[in-house]
Amino acid sequence: MIRTFVGPAGINLTPLRAILRDPSFSKAFLNTLIVIAVAGTSAVLLGALFAWLNERTDGNLGVVSGMAPLVPLLIPPVAMALGWMFLAEQTSGVS
Repeated sequence: MIRTFVGPAGINLTPLRAILRDPSFSKAFLNTLIVIAVAGTSAVLLGALFAWLNERTDGNLGVVSGMAPLVPLLIPPVAMALGWMFLAEQTSGVS
């Protein structure tokens, strides 16, 4: 990674400029921002709804209420395994 930006003549930011000017990068960046906004807003609204249901009502979700707190503990190992799998892929990355 350092060899990408530091050469014999010093710091070279040409690769970074090329990526920032690429139309596919800007499209991917915009799509990422949209996913973050939608997922973040949905998570806050859903979490607030479940918190209110838990504290202010006698509603019981059964098995879901017992398993829901465990889901965030299970997702990181799966995401890490997929990340390493994609990182080792020959054709991954910006093409």
